[in-house]
Amino acid sequence: MSEKISYSLKNNIITLPILHHNESIKFITLFIEKIMSQLHYNLFDKLIIVYKIEKNIELFDADNLKEKIILIRKTIANLYGLDNAKKVKIILSCEINGKYILNLLENTGFDGILIEDESLDEDFFGELLSKI
Repeated sequence: MSEKISYSLKNNIITLPILHHNESIKFITLFIEKIMSQLHYNLFDKLIIVYKIEKNIELFDADNLKEKIILIRKTIANLYGLDNAKKVKIILSCEINGKYILNLLENTGFDGILIEDESLDEDFFGELLSKI
């Protein structure tokens, strides 16, 4: 998999490997190490790691999600340093459920959100866009 990611990044394709919320800390660490170990840091700005939550977002604690973001960045920083780790974007993929998502974006360290179509409410979506 890391060869495919490296190939796509070298060919200027923004790449989105997906981590699921139910993965263990050990799995997340190994996944990130495997992906990042074969990449040159000049490609990091094209890499977006997706953290996917398949359940109701309101069931998740912001502190727990923040710990996962810290773990991902720390794993990258251990390989390439903190400045390079900050180049990699980490986004949240989930159903948007009310204003709770704004709290998560402000308090967890996610760089953005991948909006799933079943969560689109025109009024809230417009409000969300105006705040980010």
